[in-house]
Amino acid sequence: MSGTTTRLWRLGAVYAVLLLAVGVHLGGVMLAAHEDWLVRSYRNRWAFRDVPSVRGALLDRFGRVLASDEPTFELGCVYEHFRLLHPVGAAIHGATLATRLCGSEVRYGYCGGALGPEQAARDLLGLRTGQLLHADLPKDERRELLASVVTVLAAAGDRTRALALRQLRECAATAPDRPVAAALPDLTADQVFDGFAAIHARLQALDRALRELEAQRRAATGAGGGADADLDDDADDAAAVAGTAARPQGLLQRLDRFRVDCLEERRTRARAADGSVHDGELLERLARPVARRLPFALAAALRVAATDQPGLRLEPALLRKRPEELPPTLRQLLGGVRVLDETADARRYVDDRVEQTLAPGLEDLVPDDLSASPEYRQELMQQAQRDYERVLRTRERRGTGGIESMLDDALAGAPGLRLVERDARAREQLLWSSLRVEPGADVALSIDLDLQRLLDREVARAVDHWRRIAAQPERIDVAMTLLDAATGDVLALAGAPEQIDGKPRLPAVLSWRGNGALGSIVKPFLLLEQLRATRQGLPHADLEHFEPCAMKWRGPDRRIYNCDSRHEERGRDPVFALRESCNVFFFQLAEGLQEDGLRRGLWRFGLLPPPDGQADDGRFHERPAELPAALAAAPRWSGRQALPMRGIGYGIEANPLAVAGAYAALATGRLPTVGLRRGEARPSYDLDSTDDELAMVRAGLQQCVTEGTAKRVTGLREFHVLGKTGTAEIVHEAQSTKGVNNAWFAGYLPTIAQGGTQLVFCAVVYGVPQGVHGADAAGMFVAEVLAAMATDATLAQRYLQPGSGR
Repeated sequence: MSGTTTRLWRLGAVYAVLLLAVGVHLGGVMLAAHEDWLVRSYRNRWAFRDVPSVRGALLDRFGRVLASDEPTFELGCVYEHFRLLHPVGAAIHGATLATRLCGSEVRYGYCGGALGPEQAARDLLGLRTGQLLHADLPKDERRELLASVVTVLAAAGDRTRALALRQLRECAATAPDRPVAAALPDLTADQVFDGFAAIHARLQALDRALRELEAQRRAATGAGGGADADLDDDADDAAAVAGTAARPQGLLQRLDRFRVDCLEERRTRARAADGSVHDGELLERLARPVARRLPFALAAALRVAATDQPGLRLEPALLRKRPEELPPTLRQLLGGVRVLDETADARRYVDDRVEQTLAPGLEDLVPDDLSASPEYRQELMQQAQRDYERVLRTRERRGTGGIESMLDDALAGAPGLRLVERDARAREQLLWSSLRVEPGADVALSIDLDLQRLLDREVARAVDHWRRIAAQPERIDVAMTLLDAATGDVLALAGAPEQIDGKPRLPAVLSWRGNGALGSIVKPFLLLEQLRATRQGLPHADLEHFEPCAMKWRGPDRRIYNCDSRHEERGRDPVFALRESCNVFFFQLAEGLQEDGLRRGLWRFGLLPPPDGQADDGRFHERPAELPAALAAAPRWSGRQALPMRGIGYGIEANPLAVAGAYAALATGRLPTVGLRRGEARPSYDLDSTDDELAMVRAGLQQCVTEGTAKRVTGLREFHVLGKTGTAEIVHEAQSTKGVNNAWFAGYLPTIAQGGTQLVFCAVVYGVPQGVHGADAAGMFVAEVLAAMATDATLAQRYLQPGSGR
């Protein structure tokens, strides 16, 4: 064969070998690696999409909205995208990496100053092109440094990243000592820096717009807030409970907080399908909120300019909205709503929600016939769990600090998850399966918004009045609550002041400062226990053997105990003793009942846990179930007071809500369970008292208003109130002498109103001057509240005008 033929045969053999190699490779791809490539195809084809849930509304007893979700817009940031694609983020991140070349890292920031974004850009683009491409850094960091430079150059020079990278490499090949800022052939370094400055100015303008929006919102509401105030739907309320206040932060400050340098591997925690806990996603890959409640005009402008701010994304969101001029006490009690954080408690919450909501439907969410292999199906199920956990952490909200928190199970729905098929451009084409979103349920509270506004207004007026005349105005607190006697529904509750020394405080209607002794308003409960003990043969002192009231009584401990008046023989009569609040009568009653009897009497009215040996039937509640322990103090008993003094209410402390519930039992004969949910079936408890015993106590309550300690408060008689005054003398902390009083009044209206409720109430003014008694302060205050209700036709019809029954 000729040389030409030989060469052709050799060339053909080479091509044949190459063709055979290609065929073998394709056969391997199609047969041996079929599953791997099919799984890769499936990963590109299917994806999960989350569907956020709507939180249920809080309503008052007549269906008026107290808090509800409304659609709005939210600006979020995925910091990984921001530092990779946004020139300002790339400058900060790249400049920080570049300082590692010198062996000492410098941390640049977004908020300006000597190490702000423009200085970062100058330092980053001041690197030599040769130094950049051959930087003495780990491979990943060198790649990130180059990517940061290309991002800044492309944006500042108004060109594509590919073109910027090609021109940078060409410059490095011909002029390796040239600064990166001068690497573009058609632009000077100053023009590059001017281009970056314009980009930075647009980011600063967005920051100013968000700050101005927040300032306008706070000026309109008169609210302060915490550092994340505009990120918390009800931050001013949550901060009021938590006692926090700080200058709100803007976009640039938050970018500094979101920032995670590549050496810091801070991750979330995730739970695998087998129950094991492992490191989850990097925090910088999570969408974190920058600003919420964006008006449509600003949202539209951001949407139009979306390509100018990569890493920031605008999404539809939900806002927890409340009526304007919500009464201050109710605002405190409702609490706040905010996105989950990264605390251990939040992680437990996420784990519980995944187990309760996602796990039961996970098999159906990933059908068998969709999977390329059992292993891929398992991987897809794990991806579904990771995506669901992410939406819970970044999009779902829960209540904080008040009713929103305690009713979270009812109000919070469950987000949905969709498995969708997408095309090559990641556009959704087909819904394959879904985990249905569950909206939260609306919850109606027992609160009457009209009555709540009136009560908050009257409480504020009373605080102002007593602070003007008190010798120690800083000790004055005023609180009152109104209930429905039969159901225990809380109709309104208010306390003031809202702040102490400029700091938010817990509602005074649910807690007290220092000594919260009840005084004589406990006497009706103890008298009923005396009558019951007599009937059942329990330890007691016979009324026939009681000593007359001579203003002073010597107890078994040889101490002298005082009464306010000399009641003589009439002080032995139970009705008269209750009417005139005769201490000598109740000193002797307490000695007869002893400590177990006193405890038993208070327990029957829900003011103490049962005494030793007494079965617990559940009537004692530390607080209504709708209120967290941090807001409501539980009733308590102090053993430091002598037994006779406990018989007149010293050493016994409770908030007005608990006392009102006890007086509801005097009105109806059964102790209700106090609560704040309308229509809720709550248990009530038998007092184990006869009609005659209740009639005797009620007669004393009626005469207290018409002839006894409250007779000078004519406003109470006009409404036919049955009630009892209470005055507890409080020893001044700094002295051994008497200083101020707790002034109480508790009672009820004898009739059922047209609205179907029987009104029961308890009011207290803590810290009134010595010599001011329960009738003078709390009794007068109750009369003023009833008079204000009478002038309101709607409230008068609901609660004051007698009706035909329930």
